[in-house]
Amino acid sequence: SLPKGIELDESEDPTKTPVVYNDETGTYVEEEVLAQALDEAKTKKQTENNEKLAEFLKNHPITYTDGKLYGVTKDDQNEITMNLVSYQNDKALGIENPIIEWHAVGEPCVAWTYEELSKLAAAIRNFAYPWYSLNQSYKAAINDAKTKAELDAITLTYETEEEKNARVKAEEEELKEITEPYEQPPEEAAGNETAPSEA
Repeated sequence: SLPKGIELDESEDPTKTPVVYNDETGTYVEEEVLAQALDEAKTKKQTENNEKLAEFLKNHPITYTDGKLYGVTKDDQNEITMNLVSYQNDKALGIENPIIEWHAVGEPCVAWTYEELSKLAAAIRNFAYPWYSLNQSYKAAINDAKTKAELDAITLTYETEEEKNARVKAEEEELKEITEPYEQPPEEAAGNETAPSEA
């Protein structure tokens, strides 16, 4: 909408594109241009959302019952699923004792039973699912944003409870270091008061 008292006379130019006020720039721009800019910003934000999830999963392998670390990335999950499906296909074709293998982080592939690899796949899936769900929640918020300001207000955070607690503690310590020099103890403040001069 235009400021009070200002109107567009579209009868003069029926092809004229509607304009809207851009709060960020303080100017009027074509509505279509502003909408396109928001769409582009949403696409960029969603890419960032997916990249942060991928980075989080890459840096958070799970410790399985054998005490070893196993990757939980999308590629890891797809490869395990492919191995399980290939095993089932081989069995269906009558192949006896088909080989099924997998590997811990930084280790070579070793033979697994179908049952044990299925359990590992389930453990990985159970760990990853809440983070994929969070990713979808961020995606919905990004799509629902009506303005660039609303979009920028969406903070994409992927961290475990332990990481969150450590971050909050570090922020508190940093704030303490900044504010302590300006917080003078009451006794020091009292000692720094100028004594009244005697007449």
